[in-house]
Amino acid sequence: MVRRILLAGDAVGHVAPLIGEVIKFALIAGHLAAESIILYLRNHIFSLYELGRIYLSKLKKSFYKRFKLEKILLKMFVKRKISSAKMLNDSIMRRAIAELYTDRRELHKLVLASLLRVPVILFR
Repeated sequence: MVRRILLAGDAVGHVAPLIGEVIKFALIAGHLAAESIILYLRNHIFSLYELGRIYLSKLKKSFYKRFKLEKILLKMFVKRKISSAKMLNDSIMRRAIAELYTDRRELHKLVLASLLRVPVILFR
């Protein structure tokens, strides 16, 4: 009898670069992993390699695009020497960060609103 083992680690790979949120994205990743495993157990996927490929594909379609955009924003902040303290002193940026953290708005709308210096409310 062949025994199979699934190793689950911590969620360090699923930390939102801009706001540091991890739990929500770890839960999403766990759900996507479970979906992929169910496909394997139901014989819809025939190899562990394919299981991994499908799981990664699901991750890329979920929150990885957001993480890529957040990494770009972080690089811009570093190049322009914009500190988190400076951002939090700005009421529009404070609101944008709060909206991002609570997932009330999409990241690209928040970025656009903050760049145009208009209240986030206009981009509902």
